[in-house]
Amino acid sequence: MLVMRDEQYDPEWYIDSGFSRHMTGKREELREYRSLRNGGKIRYGNNATDEIKGYGMITNGELSIPKVAYVEGVQHNLISVSQLVVGSGLKVSFDEDGSEIIEKKTKKIVLKSKRKGEMFPLDMKPIKGKPAICLLTKAANDDSWLWNRRLSHMNFRDINKLVLGDLKSEATLNMINFIKQVEVLLRKPDQMIRSNNGTEFKNKVLEDFVVSKGISHNFSAPYTPQQKGVVECRNRSLCEAARTMLSFTRLPLYFWADAIATACFTQNLSTINKQFLLTT
Repeated sequence: MLVMRDEQYDPEWYIDSGFSRHMTGKREELREYRSLRNGGKIRYGNNATDEIKGYGMITNGELSIPKVAYVEGVQHNLISVSQLVVGSGLKVSFDEDGSEIIEKKTKKIVLKSKRKGEMFPLDMKPIKGKPAICLLTKAANDDSWLWNRRLSHMNFRDINKLVLGDLKSEATLNMINFIKQVEVLLRKPDQMIRSNNGTEFKNKVLEDFVVSKGISHNFSAPYTPQQKGVVECRNRSLCEAARTMLSFTRLPLYFWADAIATACFTQNLSTINKQFLLTT
């Protein structure tokens, strides 16, 4: 396989039987991206090689293509016929007009694209950035309830918020920005900040920043809910989630510790801070 390396990036997605795997040179084209330290290498027709930085997927809302490799430097978006059809229940047909991706079982045409010169571009515009979908309206009813159970019976409104945003914890960066804003607004240097013992606040990045500014960083004592008003509310949420899980699955009470641990894990990764619209 020969990959052209033009100076200008080609945004089209091309499908061909000569490609060994799906790949792109643009990280932002991929959703659910996972970086890899040792992702292996790809070899071109001229024996040149490039490193695979990670994998993601592309989707237009109707057709999803998983395990697309991110290869830095590749100037074209490439879809491999062999990788697309093996184990997917799909088949691809080509003629002088273009290409068709078809579901073998239902014979439904999932994607129909026109030929362009000697190439077969796909007539799909992958969704980039935040998905414009709502879990309740787009997902099947069974899928909605499945994710409700997986997330310790979180309410559907918050599940939809998770679907609609790239929600990651950026507490350290937000804290640093907040300190800078306060100093500018008050025209006075901060002398002391207080936080809990969570790693989002107790880490080297934030510690180096407060030391450089001469700020004293105090922490609340561990295992003292009296010092954290929100803790009691969060504890009730954990208990309610645990009770719901045990009741739904009809498990005995001696699974209580496991239910609490599961609820704590899922809520830490999915509960949204109303101020920053981020997970905790």
